[in-house]
Amino acid sequence: MLAARLARTTAVSYIPLIDDAAQADAPIAERVKSRVKRALYQLPHQYITLNDHLREKLLKQAPDTPAAILENYVDNRFSRSTLTRETARSSLGLPQSGKFICAQIGRIHFQHKRQNFLLAAIEKHPDAFANSIVLIVGDGPDADKLRQAVQGSEVLSRCVRIIGPQSDVLPYILASDVVVLPSAYEGVPLVMIEAVLSGRPIVASQVSALGSYLPAELLFPVHDQDAFVEKIFSAPAYPLSGLTDSFRVRFSREAFDAQAQEVLLQPVPQRRVAGHLEHNTADLGTK
Repeated sequence: MLAARLARTTAVSYIPLIDDAAQADAPIAERVKSRVKRALYQLPHQYITLNDHLREKLLKQAPDTPAAILENYVDNRFSRSTLTRETARSSLGLPQSGKFICAQIGRIHFQHKRQNFLLAAIEKHPDAFANSIVLIVGDGPDADKLRQAVQGSEVLSRCVRIIGPQSDVLPYILASDVVVLPSAYEGVPLVMIEAVLSGRPIVASQVSALGSYLPAELLFPVHDQDAFVEKIFSAPAYPLSGLTDSFRVRFSREAFDAQAQEVLLQPVPQRRVAGHLEHNTADLGTK
């Protein structure tokens, strides 16, 4: 981005997740890091992000930089798959009946995706999960901690299966009764769209702008384990067909192409390089 600025070349950045500014009472290291980030946020001439909520967060970091919205496109194989629940379970070696199957799919990172929150909720409500299989699909920096936690708990080792990273998550979505997303923060998670397109409910923490995508019946307060568990087992009864139909239009290739054409054909405002770099220096506190 800096090279593009110095070369007087237009720089447009796609950004699906935006940091919050550090609070005034945050540790000094966090405040310095936040100021550096704020300076970096000024570099692009324009941003492309995913929704109004993220655009508002961008405006707080880079108020003079225009931001366009371009929603995700998800491969229509998730909504047009001929794979059934029965064949998916069979291919994965899962029982056809007698077990409630719940899946969490994503990077194994406790601070972000909170697989540890899911484990804690299971241990708090062992009877609720007595006839359940919980599939954790993915890899990440906390994978070893996850394995140790499951192996060290009789409750968890009975029902949790750690699958590891998979190149194709569609069979795991289709094999499940519900997909869960207990994240601490999110942009617009692809697994949420993929699950709904596949006709499977997803229970998500009520963070960021997820309430503009999912109904209240599929959302829970971010720190409420009891509400999380209640939503997990009630979600399969939610009538999902209307939401699925809406997602098929909203996240289709046709909708994406139309939005992309509109975004790309808009002229990108130019700024003076010198003035912009002075602004960065001030943000870094070195003026």
